[in-house]
Amino acid sequence: MKVQILHLEPHDDLPSIRDRLAWAQAPRVVLVWPPRGEPLKRRIDLALARQAARRRGVEIGLLTFDPEVRAHAEALGLPVFENTDEATLGPWRVRRNRPPRPRREGTPPP
Repeated sequence: MKVQILHLEPHDDLPSIRDRLAWAQAPRVVLVWPPRGEPLKRRIDLALARQAARRRGVEIGLLTFDPEVRAHAEALGLPVFENTDEATLGPWRVRRNRPPRPRREGTPPP
């Protein structure tokens, strides 16, 4: 599946990122965080960016080393990558540390 790489600028905010997502030319877009600056630092901003992308039929993933942003992304179910090769060549899997789901009464264990 085709993947577009979108390098964020340190001054990018949610409206500018939404605008850039509107011009996406691929079904998947990787948002690459800048070395400095804090675009979409809050969890709500990431959730709203994901929502804007979904409205356009685009799936987003993140390439960032910021531990706070990575934690927010993983909690929201957004894939996080270590490098562009991983994002463009490999499958998009979400790494979540979910607690086990409670079993219904009377069902056998998995």
